Formats: sequence, C-alpha cells, structure tokens
Amino acid sequence: MWAKFLIARRVIRAHFTSAGPGPGIKNSAKASDWAASDRPAPAGMVGQGVLRECLLDPGVTEEIAVNLEGPVHRSMLLVPHLRTQERPVIANVSSGLAFVPIAAMPIYCATKAALHSFTLSLRHQLSAVGIEVVEIVPPAVRTNLGGSHDFGTPLAEYADAVMAQLAEGRPETTYDISTRASQASRAELDGMFEFLDKR
Repeated sequence: MWAKFLIARRVIRAHFTSAGPGPGIKNSAKASDWAASDRPAPAGMVGQGVLRECLLDPGVTEEIAVNLEGPVHRSMLLVPHLRTQERPVIANVSSGLAFVPIAAMPIYCATKAALHSFTLSLRHQLSAVGIEVVEIVPPAVRTNLGGSHDFGTPLAEYADAVMAQLAEGRPETTYDISTRASQASRAELDGMFEFLDKR
C-alpha cells in the first residue's frame, strides 16, 4: 500500500498555496490521474529569520504558504475525491521541530507546529468518513532542504524506518530525536530547546 506513495500516472503541477486550486486541479482530483489514494505533502521549505529586525520579507510569506497553507488547502481540496476511494490516506510531513523549535528558523518551526495541530484535528474529523490521516515527523535528515548539509540521519536509513512504521499502521511516524521530542514532557522540551539554541 505505502509503496504507492511514489507512483502517479502523470505529474500534476499545481499551487496549493492559495485558497483557489490551480487550473485543472479539481478535474484531476476527480478523475483517474491519481494512481493511488495516498498523497504525501512535500517536506516544505526552510528559511532563517531575525525577528528583532522586524523586516517584511517576502520569503516569510512564501514559507508560510508552502509549509502550512499548501498542505491545508491540498487536504481540504482532495477530501471529496478521497471519500470515493478504497482505503484513502492523507499524509502530512511535519518535523521534530514542531515540538522543539530552533530559534534561528522561527517561521519554519512555527509552520510545522501548526501543521502538526492541523493534522491532529484532520485525523479526528476524517475518521468519521473513513479517511486515514498520517503524520510523518522527521528528525534532521541528510537532504538539501534548507541547503545541502552533511548532518542528520542518512536519507536511506530514515526512509526505511518510515516505511516500516507505516507498514505497522502507525498514524504518526517518528525517528531518533523526533521520537524523543514528540513524547517529551514540557520540562524535557524546555531543556531540549535550551540545548539546541545554545549553538
């Protein structure tokens, strides 16, 4: 089932970052263009911001649109279509930083925290109509998100862990520090925040 995440009959290019779907999205969502009912959200985009400077940065608006508005609009747009599918799933990608933020990335962390909250509510509401809602909560992973970096969990290792948890039917997948953050007490989260933001 979860292998279908990466399979589509054709790529549908769309902007889910505004309330109105892009051209052809409503038709595509209703037609047979989607080979699977499992549609993951992209991981998002990362920016850095110095809030004390109070600058109006267009990148902030884009970051909020990509990381939060996009998954929200996509989920709401596709619900009518998914209700007609067998074993439908919505998968949102948040972050371990949804639970313990890094102060240098305030907008990214805030959008991921909001997406976590939205996903909890979405799961609760859609359980009544048979749509499964999964939250994928990655730790730092060696990818080019926010610029190429060599720290974090190797991508293949993390992908294998996610697929194994999805196969077990977990509604929330976590790994390494994101597991600890998602299960931590408030005092533990405060300690993690102080540790991360000493850098």
